[in-house]
Amino acid sequence: MPVHEATNFFPTPAQLASHLHVARALVVNSPLNPTGTVIAAGALAEIAALVVEENRRRDAAGRRPLFLVFDQVYWMLTFHGAAHVTPVGLVPGVAPYTILLDAISKSFCATGLRVGWP
Repeated sequence: MPVHEATNFFPTPAQLASHLHVARALVVNSPLNPTGTVIAAGALAEIAALVVEENRRRDAAGRRPLFLVFDQVYWMLTFHGAAHVTPVGLVPGVAPYTILLDAISKSFCATGLRVGWP
């Protein structure tokens, strides 16, 4: 999906809407590497609301849910007043369908083999 500087290199809710009915997972990274841009809170809230809406339709039809995988590995590395937001913080109803990805290796320069934490 093409993205552009005008949207901080993120897809827009309008671009995603027509694809969600066939998707199994939607992956969103914020902040992005290497651009360092963060998704706008309004756009992320709209995307989260689209996921909730799609899952209502799927539930009614007895279909498996659509999951939102939110990769926030670089969330501690924001600059120039950029605000990091999460989909669950904006739209609590998306929580059952959200998988948050995080790590300590980027923010704390932790090298070597690591094991996940609960």
